[in-house]
Amino acid sequence: EIYRWGFKPQVLFYFEVKKFGGSGPMHEFVTVDGNRISELLTDYAMAFLKEMGLSDTGEEAPAPPEAAVELGDRDPTEAEHLMATRIQSRFRGYALRRDLEYEYAAIRIQSVFRGFRQ
Repeated sequence: EIYRWGFKPQVLFYFEVKKFGGSGPMHEFVTVDGNRISELLTDYAMAFLKEMGLSDTGEEAPAPPEAAVELGDRDPTEAEHLMATRIQSRFRGYALRRDLEYEYAAIRIQSVFRGFRQ
């Protein structure tokens, strides 16, 4: 996991990997676009927090309106359909996040390789 990241303007971009019990190794990449990379990672992290239902302060965001619907007020067929839809949407979200994680890992590996090659 990435523990933290940052940049030195017009010099480099860096990130630190989280290890059990504290921080781990720091990886530095010489680039003049460190601020853009840092901004992209920050935007991605904020979107990920929002998707998980957390705000940027770590507090839970208010539940979406659909979560407030009581299943007891519906007929059994409609309630089953709603539950099946929720299960499907959660699984599809999980599968998408998993696939994106694999894709991002491949992109990271490629970028590290290209960075060392140059």
